[in-house]
Amino acid sequence: MAKARARVTRRGAYTPAKTVEYEGQVALAARLAMGGHAPFNGPLFTMVEVHLPVPRSWPKKKQAAALAGDLLPTTRPDLDNVVKVALDGCAGVVFLDDAQVVECAALKSYSPTPKLIITVAPMGSAA
Repeated sequence: MAKARARVTRRGAYTPAKTVEYEGQVALAARLAMGGHAPFNGPLFTMVEVHLPVPRSWPKKKQAAALAGDLLPTTRPDLDNVVKVALDGCAGVVFLDDAQVVECAALKSYSPTPKLIITVAPMGSAA
């Protein structure tokens, strides 16, 4: 899921409920993956992999091309918005703040199993 834009009303700005819920799901999965370890400190590298489902309405030949990597997703969700929601969901769990991410790679592909994979690794020494 992509991070939705903040909504502005007369009462102020707020993040849509679906986005908050998805960030919570990412945070829960991150907590489980961290296994009780403390959040990373210092500069970090992240890799965000977005594996999208192949549309069932597509012909079998087009589905096969998508799963083989010959056809890449150029539709929504936008990759940058998925990265935002992934990093925001990990903040406070995997790392203290997403400002610690100094290098980030991301990719979007089709998969028989839709999923979001986030890899985080320390870089160099803390400043």
